[in-house]
Amino acid sequence: AENVHDGWSLIMISQGCTLGDVREDVLKKHPCLIPYVNLTEDEKHFDRETAFETIKFIKKLGFNIIKE
Repeated sequence: AENVHDGWSLIMISQGCTLGDVREDVLKKHPCLIPYVNLTEDEKHFDRETAFETIKFIKKLGFNIIKE
């Protein structure tokens, strides 16, 4: 989940987004451009769900995920 958030943050920053108190798409401001540990539980939950859905999709494509 932290990796999902870090990746999203890098994309947003590369597109010119900066930290803002509230989300303002036109001004490219977003309040979640902070370290994962500082996110609200709702935002962390969203990132966890994104990570789980990514794993499910990879498995659906026929790949196996193993821990070494």
